[in-house]
Amino acid sequence: HSLGQYIQDGERHIFETVLNVINQDDDLLIPESTDNLDGLNYLAGKPVSFVNKQAMLGTLQAHEKGGVPNIIIDIEKIDEYNLG
Repeated sequence: HSLGQYIQDGERHIFETVLNVINQDDDLLIPESTDNLDGLNYLAGKPVSFVNKQAMLGTLQAHEKGGVPNIIIDIEKIDEYNLG
């Protein structure tokens, strides 16, 4: 969190690069909670990759608003070819 604050509010001497993985091999589904104490049952049945994608987009939006230059690099999946 503090690193994100630094990126967004600190000096403009960095460039942010984000790797976006398009296809997840093992994507877990979020289970429903019977008591819904955290109020997050609206996420039940959605894959974890959905939550990660929304967090990524929100972070990028905040950093762009803070004037941080960035680029998104889409890769097909996490493997030797795409990471090499």
